[in-house]
Amino acid sequence: MTDKIINEGMRIGGKTVHTDNKIDVIYPFTGKVIGTVPAGTAEHAQKAFDIAANYKPNLSRYDRQKILQKTAETLVERKEQISDLISLESGLSKQDTLYEVGRAFDVFSLTAQLCIQDDGEIYSCDLTPHGKQRKIFTIREPLNTISAITPFNHPLNMVAHKIAPSIATNNCTVCKQTELTPLTAMLLADILYECGLPPEMFSILTGWPEDIGNEVIKNKNIDLITFTGSVGVGKLIAENAGYKRTVLELGGNDPLIVLSDLDDDDLNKAADLAIMGATKNSGQRCTAVKRILVQESVADGNERFLFEMATGTGKTLTSAAIIKLFLRSGNAKRVLFLVDRLELEEQSREAFNDYLKTDYTTVIYKENRNDWRRAEIMVTTVQSLMVNNKYRSIFSPTDFDLVISDEAAMIF
Repeated sequence: MTDKIINEGMRIGGKTVHTDNKIDVIYPFTGKVIGTVPAGTAEHAQKAFDIAANYKPNLSRYDRQKILQKTAETLVERKEQISDLISLESGLSKQDTLYEVGRAFDVFSLTAQLCIQDDGEIYSCDLTPHGKQRKIFTIREPLNTISAITPFNHPLNMVAHKIAPSIATNNCTVCKQTELTPLTAMLLADILYECGLPPEMFSILTGWPEDIGNEVIKNKNIDLITFTGSVGVGKLIAENAGYKRTVLELGGNDPLIVLSDLDDDDLNKAADLAIMGATKNSGQRCTAVKRILVQESVADGNERFLFEMATGTGKTLTSAAIIKLFLRSGNAKRVLFLVDRLELEEQSREAFNDYLKTDYTTVIYKENRNDWRRAEIMVTTVQSLMVNNKYRSIFSPTDFDLVISDEAAMIF
């Protein structure tokens, strides 16, 4: 990680705009300030929307295709620089950020192909006794001014999904990127300008929601608002947008479906997919697993979910999220959490109590030998159950629906 502070400005009509008041950009793993962006105001937003509304793009389909394809290719050429910047402001791994650059390439290159397709339609009128022998020709025209509000979870790909279709349809977009991960959006704007996009067609705003939020929703020049984020903010936009078109992407309730025709290996694979689907990118993905639907014949059997993962220091909160997912979805009624050191018993209980105590009870087995069944989560050491295979006499195969341990394969 670089020690140099990146001091970026907003991009308003192609000009870099700084303010006296700044917003710190934090590297999530250390809490260290790695950059700053302007704390923009409603006046900055008004200027950006005025520029967009007064500019009339005249790019041909070929022009737009060329800009989009060149942008896609530039992203790949500069993938190391871009992925490093995404990692720096979001904390995503290098592997994930390189993948994100690849996804953005897909967005721009596929949009480039689509924008040269003629989207006009022809309808015959002589289809009824009263119809005339003539045809109706339709064409699609730009809206002109779009307000795009984008989230932190994928700083490049989310902005790409807003701006690429906007360019393809000859619209102007003003993007309010979250103050958490704004740096990548600035770099993307510069790349688009370099690839031939008229700067009036794309501006990037930064600022605190309380200072700039109303303007990016209520500005009179906005024809359409496109937002990706939480349900609460989506409802707020819908309530305040007035007579504007809105495209609100507010997450999902994506299920992982486990069917009865799976063998043991496939069930283990389903468990691995559940972990990855629920926790990858800290669960901050619209396609993250939120529910697990298990066919009754699987649930009625003696099969249990067994996760082999590190359960030591720093991993308990990840485990807590998985446990909560299984308990809340009804796919587990009781969970066994195995650790390999005594000191991790108490650490795990404290972590689970902090995260889950309002919904579920956690106990340590040795302290609750007679009433552990009252709890949804039981913590114990692997070693305490392995002596003379003691676990066989203590527990029945149906006592736990979910077992989490890095040593679980040794005893279950």
